[in-house]
Amino acid sequence: MFEAASNGRLFASWDSANYTIAQVIRRDLTVLRARSRREVMNNDYAKRMVQLVRNNVVGEAGFRLHSLTGSATGKPNKAARASIERNFKAWCRPGNCVLDTTQSMIDLQLQVVGLLVTDGEAFVYETSDSEGYKVQLIDPVLIDVDYNEPTKNIRFGIEYNDNGRPVAYWMTESYKDTSEFGYVAGVATPRIRLDASHVRHIFIREFVGQERGIPWLATSLTRLHNLSKFEDAALIAGRIGASKLGFFHSETGGQFKGNQSTGTITAEPGTFQNIGNMQFTAFDPAYPGEMYDPFVSRALKGVSSGMNVDYHSIGNDMSSVNYSSARVAMLETREYWKTIQRLLIEHLMTPVFEAWLYDRMANEGIVGVPPSKDFSRTCLHEFVGRRWEWVDPLKEVQAKQKAVELGITSFSAIIMEQGQDPEEVYEQRRMDRELAEEYGETSPTPQEYAPDDESEQTPSGDSPPQSDD
Repeated sequence: MFEAASNGRLFASWDSANYTIAQVIRRDLTVLRARSRREVMNNDYAKRMVQLVRNNVVGEAGFRLHSLTGSATGKPNKAARASIERNFKAWCRPGNCVLDTTQSMIDLQLQVVGLLVTDGEAFVYETSDSEGYKVQLIDPVLIDVDYNEPTKNIRFGIEYNDNGRPVAYWMTESYKDTSEFGYVAGVATPRIRLDASHVRHIFIREFVGQERGIPWLATSLTRLHNLSKFEDAALIAGRIGASKLGFFHSETGGQFKGNQSTGTITAEPGTFQNIGNMQFTAFDPAYPGEMYDPFVSRALKGVSSGMNVDYHSIGNDMSSVNYSSARVAMLETREYWKTIQRLLIEHLMTPVFEAWLYDRMANEGIVGVPPSKDFSRTCLHEFVGRRWEWVDPLKEVQAKQKAVELGITSFSAIIMEQGQDPEEVYEQRRMDRELAEEYGETSPTPQEYAPDDESEQTPSGDSPPQSDD
């Protein structure tokens, strides 16, 4: 028998009901989303998590398009590739790609990633205006979780066909509401039917049959909320302790009953209140003491585990970090960032690029890109997300160089690992050589970057040797 299946006294409060994910979403999602948003608005660590995901998944430059279009014979068409990349980059600028706003595509990516953390899902609506193809974000709140019509096959605001594929999304018109309370879930309100072919619903399916996204902060919300209240209580206790309070009291035993209207005693720094006659008793609470930092650290380690992010990044705590521990934590976290990047590439950037390219080729066309009946060949491409600096650049470069020499990777693969376009890098190197020749200089060779002596290299270990000074 498994002990975890026991129904004894110690397990009485452990819920053992078998809920479907649909039941959980219907009961909990609205509250989870509201509390998740409030924590991001008011909790520094929750906000930090959103910032970390945005910085590492999207970054400064967003996702880079690398066109792979070629001729009918399969040969690369460099001119067409450059033209597609250049025109798509121009479309991604502010005011061109997002409907009714001055946002850029990078701004949209940042918003989508933020929604995934707080709401667990994002809805991107595809449409067009006089200028062509555009996209627009829909607040997940407006796709009402409480809108369910079994006879119409509508669940959680999404209409399905008999095969279980979404055919429409029902959006409430409360986006026009600017009143104090705004939209209230479950309250009757006009709805707009959006065809599913124009909506991208982005979320991670963690459970079989899951139809709505769950906030990524869900498992951390209770700990974040309690930690916030703990810090508030510790702060108040610290303020009281720093005030160095004291009381005078009467030898006759007379009692002071506090403020006659509220029954409370107020505390101000440097104030000693006479509540009786002559005798003085100091009040000096010792809290918060030595256990404050360990408690906060332990709580944040739980939060970081729930978010799959290294603790020292969430807590901005580098006190116990060395090279080995930092490298292990960063490499694990970076794999998580890559997973999220793949999600956005497959469910946002690729569909958006293909829809934009089809619209452009069907209407005004793109200079340098010949019309083709085989659109799949024209739209061949890949997106590369942001990459990060190596923890130990010298060791990493040497390892990559060895991998190239062994034939297990290529220069292009290494360049793309860094989030760059190989063709652009080679073009820049050619321009560097030409510029150096023009000014009578010589381009530096790889050997010129190497240390003059092997002793200058950092030995294996957690840190370089320290000076005796």
